[in-house]
Amino acid sequence: MKVAVFESSEYKKTFSVCIERMSSIIQDHSLNYYLSNKEKAELESIAFEKRRKEFVLGKQVSKKAISMLSVQNEFADISIEHGIFHQPIVKLGTNENIQISLSHCNKYIVAIAFNESFPCAIDIEAVVPKNGEIIHSQLTEDEKNFLVKFENEKAMMYTVLWTAKEAISKILKTGLTSELNLYEINEIQKEGKIFRGTFKNFYQYEFIARRYGDCICTIALPKNAGILRKDKLIQLNTWKDPLKFQERCHMEKNQDIEVVVLRMQRREMINYTYILMDSYQREAIIIDPAWEMDKIINTVSTYGVRVSSILLTHYHYDHTNLVEDLLDLYNCEVYIGLDEINYYNFKCRNLQPLFDGGSIPLGNDNIISIETPGHSRGSMCFLINNKLFTGDTLFMEGCGVCDMKGGNAADMYASIQKIKRYVDSNTLVYPGHCFLLPVGQKYDKVLENNIYLQLNDKERFVEFRMRKNQTQIRFK
Repeated sequence: MKVAVFESSEYKKTFSVCIERMSSIIQDHSLNYYLSNKEKAELESIAFEKRRKEFVLGKQVSKKAISMLSVQNEFADISIEHGIFHQPIVKLGTNENIQISLSHCNKYIVAIAFNESFPCAIDIEAVVPKNGEIIHSQLTEDEKNFLVKFENEKAMMYTVLWTAKEAISKILKTGLTSELNLYEINEIQKEGKIFRGTFKNFYQYEFIARRYGDCICTIALPKNAGILRKDKLIQLNTWKDPLKFQERCHMEKNQDIEVVVLRMQRREMINYTYILMDSYQREAIIIDPAWEMDKIINTVSTYGVRVSSILLTHYHYDHTNLVEDLLDLYNCEVYIGLDEINYYNFKCRNLQPLFDGGSIPLGNDNIISIETPGHSRGSMCFLINNKLFTGDTLFMEGCGVCDMKGGNAADMYASIQKIKRYVDSNTLVYPGHCFLLPVGQKYDKVLENNIYLQLNDKERFVEFRMRKNQTQIRFK
């Protein structure tokens, strides 16, 4: 899943776009994370598996796009219902007025969330040459004339026109129920894989389309809005191309991800660094590299893997101090929560921001990022299959301290409750430090030994976490 936020010169956080492959694997825990109780009940009423998958993926991409604009970041508290014409109606429980447009084809599902003051819509379709004759019959003479210069790309251009008309009809809330010449395209300009055009009868709008293999994805939006990326760290080549996302492959995994546990020590300080490996693809990711460089180098060399990225649960030095040295060796990307970057001014080369519910590829699998503030402002946990890497958020016997800069015990309580929604009794927990129990225990064992997981009242949790005269337990 890939998300990007855009703003105009006049409006902040104007719209956000989220795209996902239809072939992505839906994990069971994501149902609790993304769906409200009402949506779960609706899902149960859907008989056909293909339609069930479309329903869940639609909620995921829609709510992810919405969360980038809204103060509401609990996906299950975002409700998307249907209007009388089956248009999506967003209910947030806040004063915000955010709307959504959703579309899918056989390969991708896309959503665009936007403020009511900046109406947008999105459509995606596969390029099907045999449909060209039907679309051609619905074009005006002027449209047929300017398509002559695209003689060698007719099937693709027909799809560009069709998706543009679908998108503008969504903004107008008519659907393609009116005469199609009402949505006549005025002109189209092509720049590489990008197509830009305007509408003859709706001059205040334009469209931007992009080709993805044999699919065309198109956004209709207000004309001359001066769209800019909200955050320069988001990987898009240029603001002219809000649809250019790095494609993520979601194939079935060939074998489970292997975890190498490295106990790293400097004087009394002991940390745990983890190297995750897909041995089939010969690819590795390093989590929280600290203190002993040789152990990491030797592990990577022994297994003969390529380091594709470094994941950081938070910015503290005992979790990040080897990052620059590793970049000298592997020149890989570094991922950390966006709030860690903004609040603490964390910097390094090849830095990429992480968002709640994002994904980082590892071989044929994906690691899910879970935002868990409390120990620091933008702490992240990482989940892949049945393995959860918790940094200083959750330990075997406790949770991270909340009295450092950016820490907050109430946030920690919310993060612990969130983690519970992601795990089951067999999830293996890998924290950043060890005190009594060894790392890699099953969650049911952690639950048995961790009072913070057993406290379900926020006030009691905060009071207990912030109590005075706590005994310092030595690292193990």
